[in-house]
Amino acid sequence: FYVNGIVNGPQTAPLTLDRSARAIETRLATYAGSAELMIRSATDSLVELTHNLGLATIGSQLYMSGIGNLFSQPEFSRGQHIQAVASLLDNLQPWLREAAPNRPLSVYIGRENPIGKASGCSLIISRFHSPYSDHSYIGVLGPTRQSYGKVIQLVRHAGESLEEGLYD
Repeated sequence: FYVNGIVNGPQTAPLTLDRSARAIETRLATYAGSAELMIRSATDSLVELTHNLGLATIGSQLYMSGIGNLFSQPEFSRGQHIQAVASLLDNLQPWLREAAPNRPLSVYIGRENPIGKASGCSLIISRFHSPYSDHSYIGVLGPTRQSYGKVIQLVRHAGESLEEGLYD
């Protein structure tokens, strides 16, 4: 209920993460003119700001960064969880291709995650338009225990900033 309120609530409030938002925008401006580098940079920014695994689609490829962040979380210290997360990562690209989430921002928490029900992970993903596809994605994968308000705002902002930056 809480997360649905964040995702579906009014977007009239300004981004309360001004410093983090500026960090994303500054990094994107550094790579203006190169779609691939902008997407990678936005993903790396999300990794640094959320301490989760970051992911993005670049053409037909999936770029991931911050795997160490994910596996350093206490939830994933047991072998069973590591295997479940690894299975989720193995199937993430085919799932994105098949499911093609069509909402601007989608949140899959724990068992709601269609490809990793037993992983204990949450996937927060934003769709954006890019030179590669109208269904490009950027987001984070992390434990179900996280600051959803902050992470959702950052993922949403990264997607919007990428879309703006790629077409300036």
